[in-house]
Amino acid sequence: EKELSALGVKVKSFQSDAANAKACEDLVNAVVVEFGIVDVLVNNAGLVCPKQTTVDGHDMMVQSNHLGHFLLTNLLWNNNLLSDSCRVVNVSSMLHAKGQFRFDAMHYPPEEYMRFSVYNDTKLMNVAFSCELNRRFVRSRSDRRSIALHPVCIDLFFFFPPSPTTSHWVLVRPF
Repeated sequence: EKELSALGVKVKSFQSDAANAKACEDLVNAVVVEFGIVDVLVNNAGLVCPKQTTVDGHDMMVQSNHLGHFLLTNLLWNNNLLSDSCRVVNVSSMLHAKGQFRFDAMHYPPEEYMRFSVYNDTKLMNVAFSCELNRRFVRSRSDRRSIALHPVCIDLFFFFPPSPTTSHWVLVRPF
């Protein structure tokens, strides 16, 4: 934040709980107060854990790694809070290549739960969401764009220190 702020760019890193839909809604409200509109949204979370269920009733890894980002991005977009040239960056993983759209795996009993397979599946969900979101941006003749990337492609620690349990969203204004 300090480096970009020194260049005159208004940057704020928000931390929230992607495993809680209410926290995502609260984050949208905080964004409205702080910025009013977003030029860059970086959705970043990667959790591998034994089978757990969120307060919303979803698989912990699926909600933390994908559904939270999906919800946040759509809440911002549907409320016209993404600028006309917004960039949405979804941090995925090269492990998406090992993923499958295997939604029944999330409902296996704990002894059959394949946490690394579910992780790979959630990273595939990130890539699919990024591609579809970008397709919709292009189809609407918008200058907005969406991408997915593997985290070693950029130095995310430039924006925030690592934390294994917290989801991070980096919002930048103006672009």
